[in-house]
Amino acid sequence: MRFVWLFTGIILCTFRTAAQSQFVPEQLLSQYVQIPSVTGNEAPAARFLLDVCQQSGLQTFVFNDEPNSFNFAASLYPLEKGKPNIIFHTHCDVVHEGDSSKWTYPPYSGMIADSAVWGRGSLDNKGLAIMQLMALCQFTDTARNADLPFNVTMLVVSNEEEGGHLGAGRVLSRHYELLHPAVVYGEGGAGLSNVLFSDPSRIVYGISIQHKQGIWLDIGLKNRGCAHGAIASCDNMNSVLVEALHQIVHQKKRIKVTDASALMVKELSKYEKGMVRCAYRHPRLFFPLLKKRILQDPLLSLIFTDTYTLTNIHSSQSSINSVADEVHAILDCRFLEAQNTNELVLDLKEKMKQPAVAIKIIKSTPAALQTVPDKYFNWMKEAVLQNDSAGIVVPVFFPAISDNNHFRNYDIPTYGFVPCIFTADQISRIHNFNEHLPIASLYQGIDIYSRFIRIALKSSNE
Repeated sequence: MRFVWLFTGIILCTFRTAAQSQFVPEQLLSQYVQIPSVTGNEAPAARFLLDVCQQSGLQTFVFNDEPNSFNFAASLYPLEKGKPNIIFHTHCDVVHEGDSSKWTYPPYSGMIADSAVWGRGSLDNKGLAIMQLMALCQFTDTARNADLPFNVTMLVVSNEEEGGHLGAGRVLSRHYELLHPAVVYGEGGAGLSNVLFSDPSRIVYGISIQHKQGIWLDIGLKNRGCAHGAIASCDNMNSVLVEALHQIVHQKKRIKVTDASALMVKELSKYEKGMVRCAYRHPRLFFPLLKKRILQDPLLSLIFTDTYTLTNIHSSQSSINSVADEVHAILDCRFLEAQNTNELVLDLKEKMKQPAVAIKIIKSTPAALQTVPDKYFNWMKEAVLQNDSAGIVVPVFFPAISDNNHFRNYDIPTYGFVPCIFTADQISRIHNFNEHLPIASLYQGIDIYSRFIRIALKSSNE
């Protein structure tokens, strides 16, 4: 047995296998980006990636094949073998490109220019898929020649941008036992500068262990007030709705320190100095006292507060001098902790002080649960530090929403991590025009994922 693992280790030292060498990562990402896959039309992009996986010698399994819900797995071993499964998760759907005229390069061109791949989805989330795939391809020969103690799978799903119920949620509800997940790594944190006060240039790699819960609400009023715009009335339902929304959107924010965010800042405290170190070591004591400072920081305010964002107001059609007979607003709500939706609606109605306002839940994501860092976290940390010895790796609370909560609700250790360095400008391009992924970041991600698998194999043998 020791000889088998020694032989395996020698094989793993080769960066490019025959399977991987037929694809150039940046060119493959460019091709993938060129296939539009706005949520609801994922199938063509998913089939493209499925074909690449099959050409690479991976074992594939299609969970379902529909235009708006194409979900598949690509693994070192067939899922039917039932091996404990390390899952690399990615989604093939993207958000709409918006006004194409605002893009430097057409949004679905997949242009390779300025040392980057440009286009919708290059960063969210097609680039991550190529990192995972290229890393996984390095181990197909190893899996063929040795009976490894676990499987490694790239899970490609649809519908993430609209809650994941037709993607990750569907796969888990119907195929959980077949997946046999030991851990899941999906999107989430990344490597960032300007995180440490004591050393802003030092890169901090955040591996997310908890994400917010999202709940979208329709706030509506109908058949109130007069119809003519010339008659001023405090009973005008548009005015009533605006005032009700004001009570929610502009309510005083409360600083909340979750277990995940407390762990994050306590880890960061090891690299800070003075009062910052003290505050980070005792966040539940100091952070409420630093409310003003936290609320002024765009990132910290998201990590330590619930948010209520007004995203849309619309009304029934009427002339410009008439009050519409029905008006609705959409609230995008993000919560640090799991919410009871019935209690949430009652609480909001009380705060609005407008009993005629109707609140309807449009959609919600799974509850915000935490993953406690374990050996899989440590393996990824080791992989990152092998790639960047000057870096810092910490668990983080991630203020956005992703499929990760679907897995956490099945008690699966789940981490969010795109293993490369991002700049503030690149992050600002997510769901925006001029989205792009630097080629150097693409290769860094491939290297870190590859190192992670090697470390997992070595650790499983010890």
